[in-house]
Amino acid sequence: MKSNHPALWVIAFLLVLVAGIVGYHFLVTVPAQQQALIELEREKLKAQTDLELSKQKLERQDKEEARKRESQKAQYLTACERKADNAYWNYVRINGREDPDQNGTYWAFQNVWDRASELKEETISQCLQLSEAGIVNGETPTPEVVATPVVDSFEDPVVEEPYMTDQEVLDFTDQYLSMGERNDLAPSMDLYAESVEYYDSGWKDKNFLFEDKRKYFSRWPVREYQRVSDVVTLASTSDTRTVRFDYTYRVRSGSKSLQGKAYALLKLEEHNGQILIRSEQGQIY
Repeated sequence: MKSNHPALWVIAFLLVLVAGIVGYHFLVTVPAQQQALIELEREKLKAQTDLELSKQKLERQDKEEARKRESQKAQYLTACERKADNAYWNYVRINGREDPDQNGTYWAFQNVWDRASELKEETISQCLQLSEAGIVNGETPTPEVVATPVVDSFEDPVVEEPYMTDQEVLDFTDQYLSMGERNDLAPSMDLYAESVEYYDSGWKDKNFLFEDKRKYFSRWPVREYQRVSDVVTLASTSDTRTVRFDYTYRVRSGSKSLQGKAYALLKLEEHNGQILIRSEQGQIY
């Protein structure tokens, strides 16, 4: 018997509707959620991969920077070692005497060799301290011209009896310092030969010396010098004598002043009964 009860139709409709919703959920919604999860996992995996690649890149950069620092440090220390060697040989060359029969061989008193060794050790020590502190990115010390090798042991050279006496040399060096305190340069020029080996400038005439000292006197109009050591003869011939002496200095310009200690290295030459400066060297220390 066929039933036409309305409630049955409603129930049937609801069942069909529920089945459709459930089917839509499993056929459409669930796959979409799964796809979203897959995409999320894919993005996480990509992020992890990118992070790992970034770490590897940073590690490579760190290694490269470390390699560059070590290379730069090695170059810096090499340059410092050359500079230390130059400090040693240049001090010997300034304070010693080259053997005229053997180019590149120098004679000097033991205290000269000892001081040269100290200068070398001080230079190396300073370089090592800067290197350990990581300060190697500044200006790398530029090596000076390497001096020719010199002997590290010697016998005292035979010194010929000079024509000029010790007292004459002593008086001359004191006059040299006294002239440096005056503002009138003309008398100072009378102490020099016509051509003079002048510090690092090489051989210069009196005009060059006058201009150089004029600039210095202008910069420091008040000057005081005092010899504080004996005048030591390093080398001599019948008409020349190379001497060294230490002195203190104090210079002033207005409220500005400088003071300290230095040494002078003069080669004196006897010319027509007059002592003249043939070479002038020296350094503050």
